[in-house]
Amino acid sequence: PIVISGFPENVLGRIATALILAVGIIVSGVVYNYVSMILNGVTHAVIATDQRLFYIRHQAPCCMLLKFGIGLRVDVFRHDRNITYGRVESQQRSLIQRLMRSNIVPGNVTMQVKFGIIQLSRTQGNVFNVFNVVQQLCSKSTGDFLKKGVDEADIAWDWEQTRKDAWDNLNQISLAGERHYGVCHIVAQDTDLMSMGPGLYLVTVKDGATVQDVEEPLFHWSTRVIGGPTSAFDTNQDIIVTTGRVYIWSRSQFKRFNCKTGVLWGACWCGWLQALTSSENMPNTMSFFTLANLLSFSTNTTVMPPKWGDPINGPLRVPCWDQVCQFLTQLATCTWGREADADGDGEIGELDEGWSPFPIRRAPLVQLYMMWRLKTGPQQADLMASVNPFQHEDFDDTSLLTSLNCWKSKANKKKEEAGTVHSRKVTELRAIMGVAQDVSEGVVHHA
Repeated sequence: PIVISGFPENVLGRIATALILAVGIIVSGVVYNYVSMILNGVTHAVIATDQRLFYIRHQAPCCMLLKFGIGLRVDVFRHDRNITYGRVESQQRSLIQRLMRSNIVPGNVTMQVKFGIIQLSRTQGNVFNVFNVVQQLCSKSTGDFLKKGVDEADIAWDWEQTRKDAWDNLNQISLAGERHYGVCHIVAQDTDLMSMGPGLYLVTVKDGATVQDVEEPLFHWSTRVIGGPTSAFDTNQDIIVTTGRVYIWSRSQFKRFNCKTGVLWGACWCGWLQALTSSENMPNTMSFFTLANLLSFSTNTTVMPPKWGDPINGPLRVPCWDQVCQFLTQLATCTWGREADADGDGEIGELDEGWSPFPIRRAPLVQLYMMWRLKTGPQQADLMASVNPFQHEDFDDTSLLTSLNCWKSKANKKKEEAGTVHSRKVTELRAIMGVAQDVSEGVVHHA
């Protein structure tokens, strides 16, 4: 038997020798693989054409590592410019990448066509660049699925008005002083960490030297889901409907400091850590699907009573206390002159009650769920959006003076006159989705 010099020639010596040799072989293999990845790593490439997607893996020979052969693999995926569903999901960067202050955005991109579904993973670079290519793999018939005039099928939808509102929430891109047709970016919400949202690459056609928009935005709605006391995050979502597709952009955000939740923010949520977190490190998802592939759209509303354990949305609130908390919050966050959500109802603005000392009974907590289902599969989690709290026109805070018919708030008068923005938005969205389904079934014809 082989025994390392100095070890006793018995069973224990032979076991110790075997263990040392085994550890040496394992360490050598790990070092060899690590050096091989650096000196002779596998090169990945994705080539997108107007009909197919090529995925190439190539490894060149390396005499230093005794590799004399060539490694090559080519996978082909056919899409025919007829993508019905696409999704990008960014992932958090590793600790080493954050310490190196790397600006990469790793993640996964998923795309579906009638031939199947494929997922691409990117660990180096920006995953949204891949998603931008996927967005452009749609045909002209997809981009102009809805044409001007179809809004006449539903009186709740005004094409020009919703189109104007959508463009007000999108930034058009210019290159060398000229508009970049087919590309626009979502305007970030006030609570977003990032300064600009992801890009939308819409369908265009080129007629000689002229580029024309085929697909254009028709509807936009920025929604927010306020997390409960046990959650350190809120969720921001943007819903964009174009003439051919529906986009849903969802991302999580750290809760901002509030005087009412100061203890939870510092001790439980560790909100002070957000100063050490870059906006690119926050995971977010963006999905799109074609209106021609829409099977159904549904909404669900849940009504829950306020809870005493919720410091933001308790059963009772006192306006003068809300004003004091708002003052202390602005003092601590140095946000003088900015409007804030003083009463925790999800709407930014000043209180109508001012410094009133009379308590107010808070309205029930209403949450709206919106769900899209495609013809190609079951309900998907990324095709769901929510609004919490949802400003329902049938519920409102009730003060002591209001219950005695001694005073009527400006908010109540405004709701009686025109309803809430939330109710208008969800009504318009229902109308657009209904018309899109009718067009898909041939019930409504283009004007």
